[in-house]
Amino acid sequence: MRTGGLVLADNIHTFPAEIQEYVDYMGNADGPFHSVTLPFESGLHYSLYRGN
Repeated sequence: MRTGGLVLADNIHTFPAEIQEYVDYMGNADGPFHSVTLPFESGLHYSLYRGN
């Protein structure tokens, strides 16, 4: 993925236990992504790839 690439994950509040590992990885402050969860009803996780 190129620096500045986006990853969008919809419905993250629907099955929180099943995707917890994904959310933890994408939200790791020391990882390659900067992520936020947008306040839509079922949750939209928005992640920007900042590179290694």
